[in-house]
Amino acid sequence: MENFVKKYIENLKVDTKFKAIILSFASLLVVLDLATKFIADDVLKTQSIKIIDGFFNFALAYNTGVSFSMFNDLENGQIILATFAIIVGFLLFDLVLYSVKRIDIVGYALIAAGALGNGIDRMLNGHVIDFLDFYYKNWHYPTFNLADCYIFVGVAILLLEGFICKKKK
Repeated sequence: MENFVKKYIENLKVDTKFKAIILSFASLLVVLDLATKFIADDVLKTQSIKIIDGFFNFALAYNTGVSFSMFNDLENGQIILATFAIIVGFLLFDLVLYSVKRIDIVGYALIAAGALGNGIDRMLNGHVIDFLDFYYKNWHYPTFNLADCYIFVGVAILLLEGFICKKKK
């Protein structure tokens, strides 16, 4: 345990300026996510807005489940899901502080921003507001939001970095 604490403290000191910038940026991403959800909830209540006809709309959807409307039917689980998302967000921010590689720092920060954005939204509203709606003819992708994008990009960064590092070994 002592070695873990010592290494943790050493890693906190690595690249602190970069970590501070990324954590500040991630905090702004959370604010941007919540602001776009607030605007979408206000503007899109009565109608969708076509952005690219036949492909992309701004369309309001309330997601009571998790990613891409999974577990929508979970009874009284909103507080559990919100609490879980917020805890995961803060744990990922902790990983940002602990990480040494810049690419990992960015990936964890993006996932943390997404988890916090959706967790806060769920805590405040009892659901997550989704509004990015992609479709083509009979195919329709589940509606999502900016926080979902942050999570997707963060996971993609970490996976790609993992595959690249594995190939180099």
